[in-house]
Amino acid sequence: MPNLTKTILEDASAVISRVDLSPLAGKSVSVTGATGVIGTYVLACLALYGKCKAVHPVASKRPEPGHPALEFTNRSWTYVDLARPEGQATISPAEYLL
Repeated sequence: MPNLTKTILEDASAVISRVDLSPLAGKSVSVTGATGVIGTYVLACLALYGKCKAVHPVASKRPEPGHPALEFTNRSWTYVDLARPEGQATISPAEYLL
């Protein structure tokens, strides 16, 4: 998926050139749905922005090896069903939840 990862990074670069992400500087952010299309793009944007204190990816299941989302964070992932109350208690505390 190298071409897909490249395309996502190009798109993310265009997004962060137009969106003010400064409120996220120095903050921790949990990204839910991190293996979905939107979540993957959010991870890419935050990776390129590079000013968040921490980005915590959250997904209901492990992504397939080579999934682009894996390229955009070096943090450990949380795999949980957020539709269940007990799942909501397992995500990392963050100042922003996306």
